[in-house]
Amino acid sequence: MNRTKAQFARLRILDAEIRNHHYPNCLRFSEDYEVSERTVKRDIEFLRDQLDAPIAYDTGKHGYYYTEGFWFLPFLAVNESVLRALYAAIQLLQGADNGQAKLLVDLRAQLVGGSQEMPQISGNHVSQP
Repeated sequence: MNRTKAQFARLRILDAEIRNHHYPNCLRFSEDYEVSERTVKRDIEFLRDQLDAPIAYDTGKHGYYYTEGFWFLPFLAVNESVLRALYAAIQLLQGADNGQAKLLVDLRAQLVGGSQEMPQISGNHVSQP
């Protein structure tokens, strides 16, 4: 497995451990998944610094946790029907005045930029209209 795939696999496992309130720490995670503590520390730093994960260390539980419940890894595997449904929901809620609508509009901007047209969706790929 190449380095990028290995890191992504670790990030998914680490995210699941944190999300499930298992409070992973570098030593325990490194032992469980046979990587160095330094590698786990770099993965934590990557989550926090590059992916803006709201991650913190709980000294009482000796492990990491998310300070906000609505953060997710930006690597989503979705199919065409999910993308179309998401885009339709964004279009419907775009004019609404609430926090969820703003989140969806922000997501729309990330998916398709400033365009008002339906993006070209093919399988798991979204391209600009």
